[in-house]
Amino acid sequence: MSSAFPPSAPVHAAASSQNLSQSLDWNEAFREFSRHLQATRAKKTQRYSEVQVGGLIRWATRENVPFAGFGKRHIDRFLILRAEEGCAPMTIHHSAVCAKVFFP
Repeated sequence: MSSAFPPSAPVHAAASSQNLSQSLDWNEAFREFSRHLQATRAKKTQRYSEVQVGGLIRWATRENVPFAGFGKRHIDRFLILRAEEGCAPMTIHHSAVCAKVFFP
């Protein structure tokens, strides 16, 4: 049986994806994320995740946070803002889950 990957090749290379993320900007990262969702998720899930992550990207852009410099403290600040805007706890949880998927 033939395989697309040789037996010794890793199925996914985390180190190379980290290098890739260092060179992406928000728009490129969002396009890659959307492609991943299109390949792996139902259409409604794809749309929901894109909307959630789109809000995060708009916030990060307003705050002048570069994609390569984004970290956990930024996610915390974004989630605090969502709470201050009156979002329900479950909505904030969904925002956090989508952010976590966006930043593997």
